[in-house]
Amino acid sequence: MKKIVKELAKEAGFIFWENEEWKPKGAAIDWSSDYDKELEKFFKLTVEYAESDRKFSKQLKSNMKKLEKELKE
Repeated sequence: MKKIVKELAKEAGFIFWENEEWKPKGAAIDWSSDYDKELEKFFKLTVEYAESDRKFSKQLKSNMKKLEKELKE
């Protein structure tokens, strides 16, 4: 997980795995919670960050175009 994504997810309130023995290999976020509010906050933070960082904004737009293309297939 990229550093900025991790930072935004933490700020949004997602719960991250620590050193629990039952942690899935390679997992960062514990997805067993209801993240409706956190997901909305994460989206808002991501948009704010993209607006303030041109490089991130270009990368986000590129990724969205790829995702849209994949969803149409």
